Amino acid sequence: MTISILNLIVDMFHIIFMFIPFIVLLVPLNVLKKYILTLKIVFLLYILTPVHWLIFDNECILTLYSKKRGTLNNDVRNAFSKKYLSYIYYPILRLFNAPINDKYITRIIGVHWLLMLLSFWYVVCIKLN
Repeated sequence: MTISILNLIVDMFHIIFMFIPFIVLLVPLNVLKKYILTLKIVFLLYILTPVHWLIFDNECILTLYSKKRGTLNNDVRNAFSKKYLSYIYYPILRLFNAPINDKYITRIIGVHWLLMLLSFWYVVCIKLN
């Protein structure tokens, strides 16, 4: 019971982590200014996240945790994205007539990360200055 709750919390954190940069775009400037240092630290965390993929054979540590606990299929590449983000990724792939396979899912994950980093960069470096 406790492990399944922890698994749920980890997966929910992982999902929320994937959308925080877009949410931060919507936060009013007066609220953001109160948390400048926190935003800069979180932005640094986002910048460093892709670096840890190199250490873990192109996988996120949260995905590896979920695979170890059994909430994600151990044999599937991009397991987290396929399970939780396919409802966003697959229609975009279909829109561009791209096949739904690991190669294109990896590409759309890259585009998602690019958009997240650009969103966060805009908030921290432009909106807050």
